[in-house]
Amino acid sequence: MAGHTNHTNIYDRLFVLDLDRCLITDRAYSVLDDVVVMSGIVHPDSFRKARQEHEASGGSFDSISWLMRQNGFSESQRNQLLAQYIEQAQRLGSDTLLAPGARAFLAKLQDAAIPHMIMTYGGQTNQLAKLQAAGLESIPSMIVDHKNKADYIAKWWDEIAGLYTIPMGSNNLIQVRTVILVDDKATAFTNLLPAPFARGYWVQFGELLLSQEGPVPSNVTPVKSFQEIFHREKHNFINNTTFL
Repeated sequence: MAGHTNHTNIYDRLFVLDLDRCLITDRAYSVLDDVVVMSGIVHPDSFRKARQEHEASGGSFDSISWLMRQNGFSESQRNQLLAQYIEQAQRLGSDTLLAPGARAFLAKLQDAAIPHMIMTYGGQTNQLAKLQAAGLESIPSMIVDHKNKADYIAKWWDEIAGLYTIPMGSNNLIQVRTVILVDDKATAFTNLLPAPFARGYWVQFGELLLSQEGPVPSNVTPVKSFQEIFHREKHNFINNTTFL
């Protein structure tokens, strides 16, 4: 990494937060679906059928990638569609896309100087648009190409030092003792390092979809809301940073 790198601070913990069906709800998809249908570039029945079939098989439907695979849908059309999506989301209010309590939880992390980032699986262009639509683009984010977030987290771990070294933006590294992963999919936690080096919260805001089900390690706790996560972590929101 070029330039000056700063990792002089050791933090007690870092929160790694998922985006889809975690920080944002299905409302983010429905707004995008409405923009797609209203554009007239695809027949509404074909579009809805494609979503239903994909999700019934346990997958996450990426509407933009699906449209890109259709004949005649160009990158220019994609970019125009995503711009309309962001505009519509901002017109409705970015918070309407967020899960209940998500904005307040992020504010509490910020106020307590607890580092946090978004790790999301999906297409780069599509996920960046959702971050912007939800007003989350200022939070450090990482777009990954498979759903097992624990694998990415493990790559940051230095067993000798007993610390994670984590990229948090351009020329900025931090070191932390514990990573807390928050995700809606059980597969995200596969091979998560044991406590006290890592912990997880498996968010279950409603009835689980097939794509969300599965076994999780013993250091992962199912929760029903961001308020529950805060109450479980409330005692940790003080004295988070040690300056070396």
